[in-house]
Amino acid sequence: MTYRSILTLLDNEPECDLRIRTALALGTITRSHLVGVAPSRAFEQVPESAGRESPAAQARLAFAARAALKFDVACTRAGIGSFDSLVEDLDPLEALARHVHASDLAILTQPDSLVEARRPHSFIEEAVLASARPLLVLPRSDAWSACGRAILVAWDGSREAMRAIVDALPMLRLAHDVHLVGWHRDSPAERDRLSSRLASAWSWLKRHDVSALVHLETCEADVATSMLMRAADLGCDMIVMGAYGPSRLGEHGAVSVSRRVLAAATVPVMLSH
Repeated sequence: MTYRSILTLLDNEPECDLRIRTALALGTITRSHLVGVAPSRAFEQVPESAGRESPAAQARLAFAARAALKFDVACTRAGIGSFDSLVEDLDPLEALARHVHASDLAILTQPDSLVEARRPHSFIEEAVLASARPLLVLPRSDAWSACGRAILVAWDGSREAMRAIVDALPMLRLAHDVHLVGWHRDSPAERDRLSSRLASAWSWLKRHDVSALVHLETCEADVATSMLMRAADLGCDMIVMGAYGPSRLGEHGAVSVSRRVLAAATVPVMLSH
C-alpha cells in the first residue's frame, strides 16, 4: 500500500504555501499524483454578493484560478510528473467532499482558534466526517521542517484507531521510529486490557513491515495533554490518531480529544474516521 494521489486545498491564506510544500515533498517521496483544489468561496477578501454571475463571484473565481496556477507552477518546478488543479465555485468543505474520495490523502491546516471559537463545529471535524480518506492536518506555524521521521501512533483498540494505522501505513513504513502508545487510568484491569490490545497492534504492524516501540502509559492528565507531551518527549514530528463520529461527542469524548490535540499541536496530525 502506498499513496497514489494526494489532495490539498488552495486558498489565499499564508498557510497555503506550507500545504503546497508538504504536498510536493510527500508527492516526490511517494511518486503520487497531486491534486490542488481551489474553492472560490475560500477567498473571503472578496465581498459576498447575490448571484453567481455577480462581479464579486467572478472576482472570487479569478482569485481561485490564480491559486490553481500557482500550484501548477510549483508542481512543475518541483519536477512532479503528474498533477491537476481544479477550480470549484464551492466552499472548502463542499469542494473537499467532492474530490477527496478520489485521493488517498488530503492535506489541510490547523484551524484558526479565533475563527473556530465562533463555530459550533470544527471545520476539521466536519471534514474528517465527510471524508473516507485520512487528513494530514499541518500546524499553522511552519517551525517544523519535516514530518514522518518519528511518528507517535495513539492506540486504544478502537475501530477508528485501527483505521488510522491502516491509512498511515505508507508513512509508518518510511519512518525511522514508530512509537505505539496507549493510555490508561490507574486500573490493573484497564492496564491488562490495553496491554493485550497494544500487543495485537504491534504484531499486526510487524507483519506489515513496521517495527514499533510499544509504550503503555498511565494517563495522569487529560488524554490530549498526555499525547502532546509524550510526542514531545519522544521527539516525534507527527501524530497518528483516530477521529470519532457524533456518537462520541462530549466534553470527555474522543472528539473533544481530537479537537484539543489539533488546537495545541506543533507537529502534523493525521486523522482517520
